[in-house]
Amino acid sequence: MNRTIGGALLALAFGAGAAASPPSHDELGFSHKVISASPLTVEITLRPKRLFDSVAVEAGSGVAAVAPGCAFSAVTEGGIYVCRFELTGNSADPAMTVNIIAQHLPAANAQALLEIHHLTFKNPAYRRSSPGPSSKHSLSSAATRQSTTSAADPAE
Repeated sequence: MNRTIGGALLALAFGAGAAASPPSHDELGFSHKVISASPLTVEITLRPKRLFDSVAVEAGSGVAAVAPGCAFSAVTEGGIYVCRFELTGNSADPAMTVNIIAQHLPAANAQALLEIHHLTFKNPAYRRSSPGPSSKHSLSSAATRQSTTSAADPAE
């Protein structure tokens, strides 16, 4: 009986793990590595498994510049394409995102194929802004607002 329950739990665990991971579509054969942290230099490698009309590296959120620009046209199946670029971040953003966008436009009435990869990096240019003035409010009671020096008591 314990073996049956253990086997069922094991099967459920493997099934849940398989269901939790999203399907991956990597027709572009995309990989990347960080070459240098200062300045942030990234190298991408493409080993396409199909034809793409164009592939471009585009600056996403937090990116001030991608230099040099990186784009390929007529990317063929089985080729190897490498691009190395530096990222400069906006000082107000803690992270930078780079988008790798590949597209293939088949026949005139066919649906376009898009493959998009997002890379996110810690922004070395990020500077936490200094805190502004405190927004604390002080409350005072009526008792503390009374004057410590009062007029002479007329009864005296």
